[in-house]
Parts: sequence; structure tokens; C-alpha cells
Amino acid sequence: MLKVLLIISAMGIEQEIQFPDMESCLEVRASVLEQVEDAQALCIPAGAEDLSMKRMDRFFNKFMEMIERLENRDFDHEIEELPENHEFN
Repeated sequence: MLKVLLIISAMGIEQEIQFPDMESCLEVRASVLEQVEDAQALCIPAGAEDLSMKRMDRFFNKFMEMIERLENRDFDHEIEELPENHEFN
């Protein structure tokens, strides 16, 4: 079940309310807009952005882990002295 977040901005105050579905959020949004002239109210899916941020965080964590492993890797410097490796230089 996807939760929905109602963000209300009126009279310099911001408020967030969570609803179980989009229909109930839109009903409350309409009620708020009827009561306050200069109010701004949005119903947005809650958690959708959070999921993409978690994926992005996981990607960057894995990337940084790979960089750290490469930096800490102990390369064998004697490999450059092998004759068969000089043809690649």
C-alpha cells in the first residue's frame, strides 16, 4: 500500500500529514483550499523518493567501497620486471 503525503503551506507555516491513499488526501486538500485563500497544498506519494535515494546511497556506498579496496590493494611491483610484460609498455 502506497502512502500519500499532504504538504500544506499557509500563513507562513508548513505542515505535513500522511494518508493511506490518494483519494483521502485529495479530499482533505480540497477542504483546506476552500478554507484558506492563499494556501498551497500538494498530495504526493510518500516513500517513492525515499526508495530512489536508498538505491542511490547503496550505489555510492558500493562505489566508495570499491575505490577503498583498490587504494588498499598491495600491487606486486616485481611484475614490471618480467620480460613478457615489457611488450605492453
